[in-house]
Amino acid sequence: MAPSPEIEAEIAAKVAMLERYFDGLIDCEIVLERPPHNARKGHPVGVRIEVSLPGPPVVVSHPHHDRADHDDPHIAIRDAFNAARRQLQDRARKQRGEVKAHELPEIARIWHLVPAERYGFILTGEGLEVYFHEHALIGGEYDELQIGDEVSYVVHDKEGAKGPQASTVKLVA
Repeated sequence: MAPSPEIEAEIAAKVAMLERYFDGLIDCEIVLERPPHNARKGHPVGVRIEVSLPGPPVVVSHPHHDRADHDDPHIAIRDAFNAARRQLQDRARKQRGEVKAHELPEIARIWHLVPAERYGFILTGEGLEVYFHEHALIGGEYDELQIGDEVSYVVHDKEGAKGPQASTVKLVA
């Protein structure tokens, strides 16, 4: 598909936007395709973007979709460039070391339960009491818990009214 001057200007602006999200962009190749009209699928535009960078390239391929709004090349281009931007942002975050490390669950024992209010406390190996509510319990029922049960848990980032709070609690099999 030969793009109009308007589409070419839009693509140039989108490429400039990508350069803001990832410094070091070497080249950007964009291919627009419009297959012959199909009575069932309409006339969707396929967009393929290949961004050359140091390291492996970022490739976004938005093929011909069943989506009626991809009959409009502006929408197909917007969606493809949004996907490319997200990939470039992810790569930039990884390079800066900003990728969130997932916390590993710790092991502790249940030391106090309040069945009427459906919460309890875990006692960690360091002697810290950690509050948990039944909604934090994964893969088990609150009524099955017993004092002394070994559980894995992850402490929530924010401390609650009852002190440190577990975001997830799971019985150790």
